[in-house]
Amino acid sequence: MSTRYTAAIVGCGGIGHAHMEGYDQFDSIEVIGAVDPIETAREQYREAFGIPHAYASGEEMMKEIKPDIVSVCVWHLLHPDMTIAAAEGGAKAVICEKPMAIGVGDAERMIDACTATGTRLVISHQHRLTHG
Repeated sequence: MSTRYTAAIVGCGGIGHAHMEGYDQFDSIEVIGAVDPIETAREQYREAFGIPHAYASGEEMMKEIKPDIVSVCVWHLLHPDMTIAAAEGGAKAVICEKPMAIGVGDAERMIDACTATGTRLVISHQHRLTHG
């Protein structure tokens, strides 16, 4: 029996779409939540990908559904607070887009929160593989 994980994507723009495409490649991951403060963006995203839950804030989402993995795909100034909220809300892993943070202090806060909660923190950037 393989392990199954739940995931949520914070930020329903272009990078959020790229993360969804990545998750779609794995049968072991089910995306159960989408977060965006803009209602039309999150509802269009939720409907396009068949995601059961959509929220205006990451904190609201973490209180309700507690996904195993959270992709942080928002404006870089919001990375620290969203990463910390996901870690403190019980996420097992956070995949945060680059840049991690604007300064060392915010980066250290993110690392400290993830260390304290046992959350794996990955700093990533979107790229596409081409075939042929």
